[in-house]
Amino acid sequence: MQKYYTGVGSRDIPEDVENIFRMVGRALARKGFILRSGSADGSDKAFELGASDVDPNLTEIYLPNKTFKSRSRIQGVNYLPLVEGEIESAEKIYSTPTNKHKDGIMPWFNKIQRYNQEFHARNVLQVTGRNGVDSSFCIYYAPVVNGDVVGGTRSAVELCRSKGIPTYNLFHNHVKETFLERLKENG
Repeated sequence: MQKYYTGVGSRDIPEDVENIFRMVGRALARKGFILRSGSADGSDKAFELGASDVDPNLTEIYLPNKTFKSRSRIQGVNYLPLVEGEIESAEKIYSTPTNKHKDGIMPWFNKIQRYNQEFHARNVLQVTGRNGVDSSFCIYYAPVVNGDVVGGTRSAVELCRSKGIPTYNLFHNHVKETFLERLKENG
């Protein structure tokens, strides 16, 4: 059975986190994990570069549309633009009540612009894939305000949490140090 993980986060990340994400991408690819990400600058791209260094086939890079980042694509990486029906599926998922969100993770999904819906629909796929097999865990970097992840990464992280998928935010130094230790232990 295939093993998946979600590697996402902010576009603006510290250089040490970018390096860690590339190392994590390589280490997990060597263990046969398939990266699910979104090819945005920063976090997403760092994971993508790391995983593709080992094997570009161990990637599922979900795109909000066919032209997103078309000039910076890596040969052999699996770029997967949204297909018909995935925005509607995302709306259902985001409006389903969870333990933390009684009205759903994003009850206003149908009120945001189509362009933004595409990005949030992509985030669903970064967690569930097209095969419906959830990622085993989510590694990300995103600021936190009052206990909540800030930015577009929030929707993927909250979806993971609602499904009981472990999440690791390298924004927190203790989490970052733990990942550095694990990388050193595993070469």
